[in-house]
Amino acid sequence: MGSPYSRTFQHIEGNETTNKAAIDAAINSPDSEIISFSSLVYGYQKKYKQILRYCIDLWNTKWHTTTENKLREIKNSVEPWPKYTDLNAEKSILID
Repeated sequence: MGSPYSRTFQHIEGNETTNKAAIDAAINSPDSEIISFSSLVYGYQKKYKQILRYCIDLWNTKWHTTTENKLREIKNSVEPWPKYTDLNAEKSILID
C-alpha cells in the first residue's frame, strides 16, 4: 500500500517505510475517520454559499441605510444583475 504522492519517490531509502508507518497510523488510530473528498467539497460549497449570502445581506443593509445614494435610482438592491440569457425581450430593451 502506498500513497499516490509517493510514487515518484519509490525506491528511495526511508520513504517507503515512512509512508507505510504514516498510513498504518492513520488507519489503525482509534480516532481516525475517513472523510471522502466529495463530502469536503460539498461542505466547502455549502459554507461558501452561506458566507456569500451573509455578505450580500450585510451589503444590502448598508446600501439601504445610506441616505444619499444616487446609484439606488438605477438599482435598488445589491443582488447580482440577471444574466443576459435570463432576460425576456422587454427587460433586454430596458437594459440596452
